[in-house]
Order: sequence, then C-alpha cells, then structure tokens
Amino acid sequence: MKGMTFVALALAVFAGTSNIGAGAAHHERAEALPVAYVWHTELKTTRGIALETSTENFIKSGALQARGVGMGLYTVTASGLHPATHVREFYYPNAASLPSPDVMTSTKGHMALREANEEIAGEIVTSTMYKTVMEVIPAESAGEYKVFVSYHMNVSDPANYAPLFEELMKNSDNEAYGLRQVIAGDTTGETHMAWVGYRSLGDFVLGFDAFLANPKTAAAREKFAAMREVIRTAIVTTVVESSSAMFQ
Repeated sequence: MKGMTFVALALAVFAGTSNIGAGAAHHERAEALPVAYVWHTELKTTRGIALETSTENFIKSGALQARGVGMGLYTVTASGLHPATHVREFYYPNAASLPSPDVMTSTKGHMALREANEEIAGEIVTSTMYKTVMEVIPAESAGEYKVFVSYHMNVSDPANYAPLFEELMKNSDNEAYGLRQVIAGDTTGETHMAWVGYRSLGDFVLGFDAFLANPKTAAAREKFAAMREVIRTAIVTTVVESSSAMFQ
C-alpha cells in the first residue's frame, strides 16, 4: 500500500492536484485493481533486513498464490512521530480469499512467517482492515511504482468525497491512486486512507512549487476541507512485493 520528510501543509492539502510526477511522462492505461480488502499492519523493528528476507521467503513459498492474494512490505521514510519502521499489506480480491481462522498453521509458508514474526517483526504499532473504495494502477507497469504517499483521514461525507477524489486524480494525471474505508482497527478517528503512487521520490517532489501555485490546489482544499480532516500522512517505499497473483 516510501521516503518521507515532508511539509505537513502540502500533504494536508491532500495531494490536491499532484500532477507532481506520477504519470506526467507516462500514459499507460490505468485500471482498477482486483482488490476488495486490504490488511494493513505497521511494524516497529530493529531487524529490518531479516524482516525483508522472511517476507521474500514467504512469498516464494506460494502460500498466497492459490487464493490470488498479493502482498507488499514497505519501509517508512517519513511519518512524523509515528514510530513504525515498516508497513506490511495483504491484498485480497474477494471475501473468499481472506485468511481462514487456522491460516497460520495451514501451510509451511504461513508457519515459517509466524515464527519469523515472533522473532523479528518486533512491535505491532497498528493493524487495520480496509475495504477498498478504489484501487487504480497501470497493470503494465504496476511494479514500477515504488513510492507511496498515504493520507489517513476522518471523512464526514464519504459519498461525496470519493467521486471528488477520483475526479481530482484523473484531472491531475495521476495513474496510481486509491481510497480505502476502515472496517476495523482504527484507534485515532480514522475512517479512510487514501494513497498516491509514484515511481520515485524525485517524481513526487518534481514540480512541487508548481503544485502549490496551481489554482486547482486551492479549489481542491476548499472542497475537501468541508468533508475531511487529515489525521496523519506518511511516505513509504517498496522493498518486497508480489502482485502477480492479482493480475492472473
């Protein structure tokens, strides 16, 4: 769902018109990802390399492919005082693909991941289950998007917020973006999380001054201010991912 020192004001504008990068020079066909639910866990560990290795081994075990489930592990580069060092996400195409009660003991891959979690995953800072409102990315180049800016929000008018967000992303030439609704796991008043993907941190900051000067930014802020409060923002970078099962 990775690099992060930021200007809070600009993030709070909510990527308002972030034609800063994303797909300005690339125009592949963006399409909705077959993702219905996302299990998002933020971890704090001092053994990042070991965590990344155990995640790679779990993906190679094939434990997720049969259910068409995707997975990603991301390093946190900027998140203010939020203590997480990594974000781990599982991407489920439908309700049937969600983990069963005995999933952690059902395969060798899951048991190895469970053992690794106990030894190296460290502290779980937060764990949230989301229902997808929209997940959009170009299938042909999905793996090229490595940096993701996320916005954790309290949205008071989700019915009107979602189409405004989608319209803004399309008008801003963004090709990778998403909006998720919290099902369970919130402790801060968060109701939704939005994300925007970029090929690099440089793509994101490129044209930053132009973004702030764009009249559409002010217009977007005015509309969004009436229906959402940004609780926190973050930037994460992909270190391990497996999404091929989602496109089969």
